Parts: sequence; structure tokens; C-alpha cells
Amino acid sequence: MRTNGRWPGRPILQQDESFSSWFARAAAANGLRSGELLQALQPGADRGQRDLDRHADPHLLKAAADGTGQNFDILNQATFRRWAGSVYGHDDGLNKLPWLPPAGRQGGTRSFGQQLCPHCLAADERPYLRLTWRLSFMTACSVHGHLLLDRCPSCNEPFHVEHLDLRQVRCGFCGNDLRHHAGGEPTVDLLPAQDVLSAIVERGWMQLGDYGPQYSFVVLDILALPMRLLSGGRHAYALRGWVGEHEPDLAVPPETIPRVREGALLTPRARSVLVPMAHWLLSACAS
Repeated sequence: MRTNGRWPGRPILQQDESFSSWFARAAAANGLRSGELLQALQPGADRGQRDLDRHADPHLLKAAADGTGQNFDILNQATFRRWAGSVYGHDDGLNKLPWLPPAGRQGGTRSFGQQLCPHCLAADERPYLRLTWRLSFMTACSVHGHLLLDRCPSCNEPFHVEHLDLRQVRCGFCGNDLRHHAGGEPTVDLLPAQDVLSAIVERGWMQLGDYGPQYSFVVLDILALPMRLLSGGRHAYALRGWVGEHEPDLAVPPETIPRVREGALLTPRARSVLVPMAHWLLSACAS
């Protein structure tokens, strides 16, 4: 697979591309699947649906950098480590990250942490997945305005690069061409809250009322609390209705959004309503 120490296929990491996306494209450029390339670089590694955006270790990053000529630090910043200290404080690799759910199948559990915009992928000369699509408070494409997809509209399987044909943008389970689907129009105007949260992460802090400036990951940890209550708390429907009464722009029939214990299972359409609600509650408390 190597030529003069470098792999024959050496794709360039695109702007905001996730490491798992780039790694899958590098594997395909060398006639392999993502899991096969992983096992070639780390013999004995699990060829299953390992979430490389979170769990790619420095040895794998160095091997990939050496094989392609990519800069190690740039590849490292294409993983969740980009958000250490901004989206989360510390990642021990074991506990859940509130706004970065896993992707694909973990054992017998389906995880819907990989989102995508079919319009962006259709417009790409070389389709690739954006790292920002992994953030669960991102529910709509900031370019096209439509809701993101987090599962195949045909077979309902979660997206994961090991079972996603990026070259033809097809579901690896049923072969469905994902470019022919759209996530639909948002129910509420979600972009203001989404833009504010993105800006907080980018800046690294937020003025939280009388509590003063707070690190962005602290703000997101706090935001996860009302989000949890809105998603599956005992009084979730009542709380949604109360927010709608006080903020008409967020008024939707509470029962139209399923109540689930695990917020990561909510679709982008459901989160597109609940995230702005949670943000409104946080802003009301901070003012």
C-alpha cells in the first residue's frame, strides 16, 4: 500500500472535515474500508464501528499523518479534541459527552450522533462529513437552512462512515442515494439559538448574568439540564407548553415531540425545537 513511504491515495483534509470522514476517504483511495485500514495500522484493533472522531489515539493519527503527508496537529484538530475546553471540559473516553453523542451501532445499541446535510454533500466536488455536524445542538444546515439528517430515510439506520459510501453518498445498508432527500423545513426559527451557541463555543466563554463570565463548556453543561427536562422529564410536556406560552415563536403542541429518556435518540426535528427552548430558559435565568 505504500510508495516511497507514502500511501498511493492521499486525500487532502477539507475545511471542517471530521477525522473519521477523512480516514474513510483515505481508506477508499487505497482500495480499503475504514475498518480494514484501521486494522492495517493497528493490528488487533476492532474493525467494528469505532468512533474515530472521539477515539482516534495519537499513534493512529501519527501513522495516518506519516502515510499521507498530512500535518499531525491538523488531523488532531479534526477530532473531538478540537473542542476540549470549549464543548467539554475533560474526556476520559468512557463517560457520555452531553453534546457529542456516539455514531453508528455500539453493540446492540443504535446511536445517531452522525448528522449530515444532503445539499452540502450534493454540492461537494468530493463529498465529506463536517465535524460540526457531530454537535447535537446543531440541527439545521447553516448554509441551506434545512434540517440535518441523522439516519437513512429509507432503512432508518444511523449513519457511520464504515457503512456510508461517501463517493456516491449512499447508505451502506440499503444503497439509498441520500442526495435525493432533504431534512425538511424547521418547525421554528432555530438558527438564532444555534448561531449563539456556536459563537459561545468559538469564543470559549459567555457572560452568564450575575454569575459573570463562564467557560463555554460550563454553559453547555448547564444547558444540558433544561434540555434533559424538556426531552424526557416527568413534566416535559408541561414545561414545553409553559415555554410556548411565554415565547410564542417557540409554541408547538408539546405532544408532537416524543418524550424520551435519552436525548441523543431525538431526531434533528425534535432537537430543533427543544434546543431553542432550553436556550431560551437559560437566557431567561441569566438575564
